Amino acid sequence: MAIFKVLSDGRLQRAGWSRPGKFPRHFAITPDGKAVIVANQDSGHIRVFARDVETGALEMTEEICQIPAPNYIRFVNV
Repeated sequence: MAIFKVLSDGRLQRAGWSRPGKFPRHFAITPDGKAVIVANQDSGHIRVFARDVETGALEMTEEICQIPAPNYIRFVNV
């Protein structure tokens, strides 16, 4: 997964990359911007990454297994 920084003029600058898992089908940044959730379709895993809000750097913090072919992440207000 490529990580980009948005510059003050709106252009993107490459800031790094992360290996989110096998066949990452979809990802979403949490509403507070502090985490990224990735659905890995082929492995059946959903991975949670802590996200540095200044740099965009990602660090895996949790892996949820045994979900058949996850392919979409969505946050719902309850």
